[in-house]
Amino acid sequence: MSFDPKMLPSTVQAAFRQGPLAWALVVESCLRVGIEDPGKLTDIVFYLHHPERNGRSLLPVETTLIKQWKGFRTLIMPRLASYHQQFHVGHLEGVDVGGGY
Repeated sequence: MSFDPKMLPSTVQAAFRQGPLAWALVVESCLRVGIEDPGKLTDIVFYLHHPERNGRSLLPVETTLIKQWKGFRTLIMPRLASYHQQFHVGHLEGVDVGGGY
């Protein structure tokens, strides 16, 4: 499957156009519009750094690029976990979860 940044929501496209140094903003923009899949987020950041690939999928022999993709995933996962923690905690505030002692 190939990657096409034009298929991203407009707010994510706007962040994407800022280039590789804006990768954290791109991830935040994705999370705000509901893109939470770790693989998809990693693909977006990877192709942000490699526009020359024109969305072409990685091949098994491209081991250096595969390691880079995995490195991006490693950077993204804590941000994703933090987002999920904030989202779930924020929605639990004021909700009676039982144990009303």
